[in-house]
Parts: sequence; structure tokens; C-alpha cells
Amino acid sequence: MKVTHDFIMKTGFEAVTTRKIAALANVNIAMVNYYFGSKDKLLNETIKAILNSYKGCFAILDQTELPAKERLKRFLTDYAKTFQRYPDLLRQIVKHSSFPFESQFEFAHFVKTMGFPKILTVLQEITQEADSNKLIMTGMQIFGALLFPILMEPLISGIYHCPLPDIEQQVEEIMSKMSL
Repeated sequence: MKVTHDFIMKTGFEAVTTRKIAALANVNIAMVNYYFGSKDKLLNETIKAILNSYKGCFAILDQTELPAKERLKRFLTDYAKTFQRYPDLLRQIVKHSSFPFESQFEFAHFVKTMGFPKILTVLQEITQEADSNKLIMTGMQIFGALLFPILMEPLISGIYHCPLPDIEQQVEEIMSKMSL
């Protein structure tokens, strides 16, 4: 899995083959198939490990001893930095607009049932907004503003030659524009 993870980091998901992973891991292809069953199952387990790092970002939202704005700021920074480490995963999800791997479906379920409600609770604490539809829209706008530059970074830097500010600056800018 470590070899697969490192290979994904360098080349993206599309380039992964069982043969390449076996060669890089210095093992027989049959061994990869024996332990994982298929390339898709190997990718699923690797993606699961990556997505678990995203789940960890949500824990900051539970630290109620911190002011709500600070929790949101830390969460957004950690979450964006994690996506920044794995931009191809974000691009793959957007490209397929579905979840080809079980681990992606599990993560989407986690975000829907546990993660996003935590975000809405913190936003409600900050804004005192009672309308859940407005809170959901605010949350979606924040994520759009935060993840779009990561998704579009190759286009932005390659064509427009516009360097993106670091994640901390982007989070500060988003929060100030949204009066959070």
C-alpha cells in the first residue's frame, strides 16, 4: 500500500497498474493479487487510508474549548492542506462525479452524516443564523472557494501564471469575505 500511495502521489490514479506496483514493491504480481484480489481493491484500500486523514480534520470541530471561528479556521486549513497533498483524488471525484471505490462512498457517507453537520453547527455558532438552508449555502460557498483553486491549480498556474497564496492566506481571505 505504501508503494501504491507513493506512486499515486507522483503520477495520479490513472497511471496505476498492478504490474507497475508489483515492480516498484519488488514483489510478484501474483502476491499483489493474493493479498488484495485486484488492482481496484488495492486502490480502494489505499484511498481508504488517504480518506481517513480527511476524517481526522473534522475532530478540531469538536474542540469546544476553542472559539468557533478558530475551530473553523483550523479545520478549513487542515482540510485544504490534505486536499492539496492529494489533488488528484479531488479531481478524480469531480471527473467521475461518482464514487468508483467503496472507500470514497464510505467517506461521502461520513461527510454527509457526521462531518458536514459539525461544520453547520460551528457556522451557526459563529453567525447565529437559524435558517439551516442559509447555513448549508454558506458551507457550500466556503468549500467551493476553498477547493476550487486546488482543483484548478494546474490551469491557474500553467496558463495564467498566477501563483496561489498559501492555504492559510486563502482561509483568512474566505473568512473575511464571508464576515466570519
